[in-house]
Amino acid sequence: MHKSLALMAVVSSFVLLAACGDQTSDQAADQMAEGAPVAETTAEAVTEVAPMPEPAAEPTPDPDAPSADEMLAAFFEEAFEAELMRSPIYLTFLGRRERYGEWDDFSDEAADLNTQIARDELNRLHNDFDFEALSPVMQVSYLIFEHDKQATIDADEFRNQGYLDNQMDSIAGFGVLILTQFHQVASIEDAEAYISRLVGIEQVSEQAATVIRARTEFGNVLPAFAYPMMLDQIAGLTSGAPYDDGEENILLADFRGKLDALELEPAVHDRLIAEASGALAGPVARGYGALAAAHEEAAALATGNYGVWNLPDGQRFYEERIRNYTHSDLMADELHNFGLAEVDRLHDQMREIMAELGFEGTLQDFFRHLETDEANFYPNTDEGRQAFLDEAVAQTARVMALAPEYFGRLPQAEMVVQRVEPFREATAAMASYSGPAADGSRPGIFYANLADTAGWPKHGMATTVFHEGVPGHHFQSAIQQELEGVPTFQLFGGTTAYNEGWALYAERLAGEMGVHADLYSEFGRLVAEIFRDARLVVDTGIHSKQWTRAQAFDYMMEVTGMPEVEVRTEIDRYFVLPGQALAYRMGQEHILMLRAQAQDALGDQFDIRDFHDVILGNGSVPMSVLDVMVQNYIDETLAE
Repeated sequence: MHKSLALMAVVSSFVLLAACGDQTSDQAADQMAEGAPVAETTAEAVTEVAPMPEPAAEPTPDPDAPSADEMLAAFFEEAFEAELMRSPIYLTFLGRRERYGEWDDFSDEAADLNTQIARDELNRLHNDFDFEALSPVMQVSYLIFEHDKQATIDADEFRNQGYLDNQMDSIAGFGVLILTQFHQVASIEDAEAYISRLVGIEQVSEQAATVIRARTEFGNVLPAFAYPMMLDQIAGLTSGAPYDDGEENILLADFRGKLDALELEPAVHDRLIAEASGALAGPVARGYGALAAAHEEAAALATGNYGVWNLPDGQRFYEERIRNYTHSDLMADELHNFGLAEVDRLHDQMREIMAELGFEGTLQDFFRHLETDEANFYPNTDEGRQAFLDEAVAQTARVMALAPEYFGRLPQAEMVVQRVEPFREATAAMASYSGPAADGSRPGIFYANLADTAGWPKHGMATTVFHEGVPGHHFQSAIQQELEGVPTFQLFGGTTAYNEGWALYAERLAGEMGVHADLYSEFGRLVAEIFRDARLVVDTGIHSKQWTRAQAFDYMMEVTGMPEVEVRTEIDRYFVLPGQALAYRMGQEHILMLRAQAQDALGDQFDIRDFHDVILGNGSVPMSVLDVMVQNYIDETLAE
């Protein structure tokens, strides 16, 4: 998805040096432990007293020897490159052509291997590198790598409780997204790799079906509502030519469009189209059929809509998800009660705006007014959808004009506003963001789901742009990929608490920047924030307190004032992504806490631009690492 790599030429030699360590002394210690014979030193054994040897001279440091930072950097590059080579999808995200016609391995055996590699790399990090010998910059990298590997190991204990496939992140839809959005076709070889990936969908789907059946047998069954959604999507992806007489299937149409841009000889063009059609009619159809069959078998066992408390060892699984997503030891009850208190606080602020607007009635009355006022929505027409896109572009421009007052560093990559593709509209979130390609081949993209503009009240759209676009995800993602002087792995990936915490912080920051057009837009910001606080209540309610789907829906509708269509999509999302919704508000709370800490410590020396540059300066980091970065910033500023 992001950046092609520029690996260090000396990786192998640095890693070899790191692996050597104190091998000689280790061997000696092993011999002693095993009872190996040693030279006698008793008086009876001494026949001649040798003169005392001269003290050995101190070894001369080798000026060409790699430093501790260089050794660790080489290890990071080696580990990241190995990870890439295990993942053809990741390589494609980065714009690389290695393994271009292949897919990742979705089998449990591959998952076993990845977890063991994480253990091995974590052991090597701890055993081969001295944290205290590293520079502050490389210490941050050490801590990020350590956290990531430990999180992989911790999550693997609950692999069988995880939902491999769901209506939000479906395997079938993901494959289509990779081919249509990320698989570029600039040559005949690229086109043949596309066809190879079409053929490979059969193997990927069969691997996924095998895992799904194993987890179903374990007791892992999705909420009942999820299966019709997934089966409908698979049916949609296997419709149109060559499956029936309708318009071309989305993959065939995408492939044809990419071939047409190459201006190939007609015979070559027709051959490739025929091969792609054959792959769709054969391997793709069989693969999606196998995936659908596994879901149908599981659906027959789905007796209701339950949170993960209903899974084997579900409580411990949810506790792990909370730690994974919030980077804290908070328990479900604590998060639930925090969310309830924050909802009450925000309701008070909302009532103040209502009073300024002169609206008489209850908060719920105002919610209903905003839901039913036709002037508060874009027409559900092509013209209305274009008006939404135009306003999103204008909001982006307003933020960028003020951004230099709040950021020392701005992203170089551009961002565009784009409608979600029709094939994803039924299950896609209302808004999302896809990061830019660092080689400039693709900008950052703010996706808006415009299937029904009733999901887009005007008073809330600006805040969504600030979250998904600027200064939210686009600033964070683009600046991360544009970092220099950090290990390559820090340019990609990251943690939900940081990524979403920053985006939610950016919503509030946009309010501080004064870009809201009126009180209605400011009210929309509070609606967005209360939405995230209500998530704390609903997610913990579903997965810890055994709330029903109807309970969760009713609570969200009552307290947030969000459109019904969006609330339904969100509630269904929380059921299949346990704990993920907790990361947003808790990540934001952590960043706000660190900002207050820096302001208190620095007083007049505090500069909001410096603070934001620190927060964004090492990519997406765990909250514990962010604590270290901000404290270093405070110490360095006070020392100036």
